[in-house]
Amino acid sequence: RFGGLVKFFIIGGYAFGNPGDEAILKSTVYYIHEHFPKSFFYIWNENKEFTVRFDRPIRHQMVFWKLPQWMYRNNFVSRVIVKLYTDFFPFSKAVAMALHGLPLKLVHALRDSDKVIFLGGGYLNSHYSLLKMNYLASLVHAHNKPLLLFGQTLGPFEKPSHDRIASEIFDIAKVIVIRDPHSEHSHKLFNLQDEL
Repeated sequence: RFGGLVKFFIIGGYAFGNPGDEAILKSTVYYIHEHFPKSFFYIWNENKEFTVRFDRPIRHQMVFWKLPQWMYRNNFVSRVIVKLYTDFFPFSKAVAMALHGLPLKLVHALRDSDKVIFLGGGYLNSHYSLLKMNYLASLVHAHNKPLLLFGQTLGPFEKPSHDRIASEIFDIAKVIVIRDPHSEHSHKLFNLQDEL
């Protein structure tokens, strides 16, 4: 147990009604709180309708912010933008970040945090949230905060461009905790021995 105040910024895929993802959020917060009793949590929220209720006193603040809309939609225009984004990465990311401003509340939360945690899940792959998590990891890196990946399934990454995008996340992360044998294979491909 550590007595000092530590502020954590929590990021994950828990905001859309999946009980398992919300359980991961709560169990991670409870575990951290046991070891850091004076901890404070900023919890990223990309769905204004999402709320979380803890069964014990947890000091926290929800921080709402959505990434560019094309990262959420599955229509023709969004698919074209995603194709261009991945083909011209990382130049395309710099353009997107310049055009999509950050709210002051999010900036304050990042600056005020001591550590940033990507919660466990299966979203770091070619089929789900790879672009979103890379975008968020880059924001963390820009604010010089240590990024920790907890309980992750890594991959599959089915295109060379996706390998580059994933590799950037792994380069930013200080610690990566994997949760399955498939991820063990992925970490060897990306040479992640120092982070694991």
